[in-house]
Amino acid sequence: MSKVLVKNETNLCLYTWPDSVDIYQNNQETSVVVEGIRSRIIADCNNSNSTVYEEITNVPSDWAGHKYFFDGTTWTLNSEYVEPPVIEEP
Repeated sequence: MSKVLVKNETNLCLYTWPDSVDIYQNNQETSVVVEGIRSRIIADCNNSNSTVYEEITNVPSDWAGHKYFFDGTTWTLNSEYVEPPVIEEP
């Protein structure tokens, strides 16, 4: 199962994490806590402009940030999504 972070205005799914990760939101930010340590702060997502959904079992296998919309139940492919270029290692 997974947790996902979605922008409220568009339902665009920005992030996914395993259920073992703790996600906290307040009126300023979203914090990602792994094994008791805050590992990421997402400053542009807070409890008024985004939603964290938990226990999600149907994340698409080809999920990538901004590739899908999620309304809490259904995933919809973002027709404007562009795959990032492959960067070759030197």
